[in-house]
Amino acid sequence: MSEEAHHSVSCPADQGYKAEEPRFRPFANPGGPGWAALGVSLFTFSFYAGAIGMPFDNPNVAMLASTSLVIGGLVVFISGMWAFAANDTVHATIFTLYGSLFGAVGYLSVLGFNVYNTLDQDKTVSHAAGTFWLAWMLITLVIMLGTARYSAGTTAFMAFLFISFIVLAGGTWTGSKNAVKAGG
Repeated sequence: MSEEAHHSVSCPADQGYKAEEPRFRPFANPGGPGWAALGVSLFTFSFYAGAIGMPFDNPNVAMLASTSLVIGGLVVFISGMWAFAANDTVHATIFTLYGSLFGAVGYLSVLGFNVYNTLDQDKTVSHAAGTFWLAWMLITLVIMLGTARYSAGTTAFMAFLFISFIVLAGGTWTGSKNAVKAGG
């Protein structure tokens, strides 16, 4: 094609046509399902750890396992990934971490570890569970400090969770079922 012929071909750009900008479709807020699932999971776990819904010696932890794995683990974790995609790092961090926590609690429940039934019988289990809750207490402290400038409600939630984890860690380390009930 000659150069003259090349210039005589009209294209839409020459006629004032502007290409449409690609549309960014923002994600919906993951806070609703994330906080709801986290609340249901904490509520169920509190009933179990506080021995309100079932006594410590009841090996049937199916409700805790299913709630922890599906609602607490899967839904909260997915809400965390959803928050990452929506550029919400605070919710992404909270939901991803606590989704992992409840996934671990659910997995241990499925395996049949009734940690709170063996507190006064097996010191190895008590110390392992105490270390688990101590680690989550420290993670919660870091998140609580990080959310201080973000939201007073989130910071208060983290503060109560921090206190709960302190009491759970102490109760499981010492084998005190009353302390575990208070932490629950």
